[in-house]
Amino acid sequence: MLMAASGCASSSPAPSKGPEPAAANLVLWTGGTHAFTASVEDDNIIGSRISLHRASAASPDSTEFSEGPGFQGSAYDVPVNVSFSGASARGIFGSGPLNLDVIENPHGVMRIQGIVGTAQTSFEVGANHLSGYVGRCTYDMKRSTAPFRYEGLRSCGYGSARTRIEITNPILQWTPIETATLLSLALAH
Repeated sequence: MLMAASGCASSSPAPSKGPEPAAANLVLWTGGTHAFTASVEDDNIIGSRISLHRASAASPDSTEFSEGPGFQGSAYDVPVNVSFSGASARGIFGSGPLNLDVIENPHGVMRIQGIVGTAQTSFEVGANHLSGYVGRCTYDMKRSTAPFRYEGLRSCGYGSARTRIEITNPILQWTPIETATLLSLALAH
């Protein structure tokens, strides 16, 4: 779980300013104008730019990428079909691969590495920071006063923008690879 990886207990973050729905379990704000929200309802992840089903087993119409637990649906209007095995995710995002691995260290830092579509990915999530890159965008963020709320800068080659990421339950209770995959999809655009 991300809670164990980042070494702090989870509680609901303080209400945030902006138009995101109160029930959002993942919020990404960039520059005050770009919002990515995701709310978890049963086995569905629905939001401003995402519509995924969180499968716990293969469905009868599964493809070669969905032979076990995984996500199927779309993010940023492109198809997502990914399976989880241990600390790895393998599948597709759009017309490219989605291959991620999570490495947890004993100090509570989770490193996510791989590729999301065409975006090389390497970032860390710890108790006090979220930093690294997804594709052409780099993130340098620190944890704010609320648990699992990170604030800082996102730079995508055309300047930097203030960015905020908030993560709440039930996402914090998922396996590290599930949480990392959803976070990587959010950061990939």
